[in-house]
Amino acid sequence: MELEKAAYLCITERGVKGFNLGAVAEQAGTAKGTIHHYFLNKEELFEGVVRYGNREFGQTAITLIKAARSPCDRVWSIISLYFDDKFFQPMISRAYVFALTIGIRYEGVLRIYNANHARIASQL
Repeated sequence: MELEKAAYLCITERGVKGFNLGAVAEQAGTAKGTIHHYFLNKEELFEGVVRYGNREFGQTAITLIKAARSPCDRVWSIISLYFDDKFFQPMISRAYVFALTIGIRYEGVLRIYNANHARIASQL
């Protein structure tokens, strides 16, 4: 999970073009070999980024929904979540689009986005 967080921070700070194993290792304060030990390739590492981002998003959603006092507040908390500064950033948006393109050919990422889509439909 710490490597996923480092990869997530790396992509939010450097963007998709700056996302590579060396940059993630530097962000995590470890060697590239450690990254290779836990992730076979860049796609698996990016899957970890997607998982981490979705976990963060989901945990924030749960916190906001639990704090809501009425059904109307719940709806507004979900809407505000999508525009929260923590998630609504150009680098994150670009990484999201990149993840969608990977998802077309990489089953692990596609599975995550299918689950995410089901969660969004459920929330709405």
